[in-house]
Formats: sequence, C-alpha cells, structure tokens
Amino acid sequence: MIKLISIVSALSCLVIAGCETDRIIFTGPYFVRFTDIARTEKESYSKVIDIQVHNGGPALDQDVIVTYKITGNAREGTDFTIVSERGKITIKKGAYFGVVQIQLINNANNILRTQDVVLTLQSVSTNKLQIGQGESAMGKAFTFTILDDCILGGNYIGQKDALS
Repeated sequence: MIKLISIVSALSCLVIAGCETDRIIFTGPYFVRFTDIARTEKESYSKVIDIQVHNGGPALDQDVIVTYKITGNAREGTDFTIVSERGKITIKKGAYFGVVQIQLINNANNILRTQDVVLTLQSVSTNKLQIGQGESAMGKAFTFTILDDCILGGNYIGQKDALS
C-alpha cells in the first residue's frame, strides 16, 4: 500500500511539473488599422462622418502620419467631400486615434443606386508600426457605402378620396 501511494505521488508530481507553460509575451509587430471596416449611410445624412484609424500599439512620443488612397465608384465633389486633410491621417503624439472626415453630398441626381468610397491605408511614418493587423493586413481598407435616397427618401403626405 505504501509503495502504491509513493508511486501515485511521484506520478502526480510529474504531471504537475509537466503542465507548466512558458509565458508568451507579445512583442509586436504593432499596427495601424481602420477601427471598423465598413459603414453605410443615406446620402441625406448631413453630419460630418469620422472614420477612425487607430494605433494598435503603445502610444508614441511623436505624431504618426498615415497616408491613404481613395477609390470606389462614388465621385469626390459630387457624392462626397473629404473634410479633413486629403490623403493623410495624423495620430497625435501620445494618442491612439486619428480620423478621416467625410461629408456626404445630397446631390438629388435621381439615380437609385449605391456608391462606395474605398479608403486604403498605404504607409505609416514610423517603422514601429505596420499597416493592417496580422498577416492578412486586417483593417487596411475601409468601405463607406452611400445609399441614394433622392426619390424614395423623406416623408410624404397624401389624402385618399373616398370611393363614390
């Protein structure tokens, strides 16, 4: 019986010692990315829209400049305008977020279709950060969809006559 207890105790010690894990400490790479990857609004939305880009690492002791390109089938100046500095996002020293600001134009073109503004991050001013998160560069692109609501949008009031 004593022999059995000592064997079980020895095996228990081995099992416990064998279950230790190495501490994994994240060392990067850190990244900048769009906080969201998509948003949709009607063209009649009148407020300035902030599209957020964030630093996924420690706050830096310098401004971080991120450049981006604009593509998609929405027309700048006809369907939307860039309110902030075009093509450039600044994440201020000590901060984690910067924004691209866009304003939709309710152009009443009576074309019932959606249009997309695609923003794609291109470069970052420091080698401490990379564009997009992980191997797939998640968050590198952001798609803003503008819903056309010229004809069907708004409120309508009517009166129906009684049938004779």
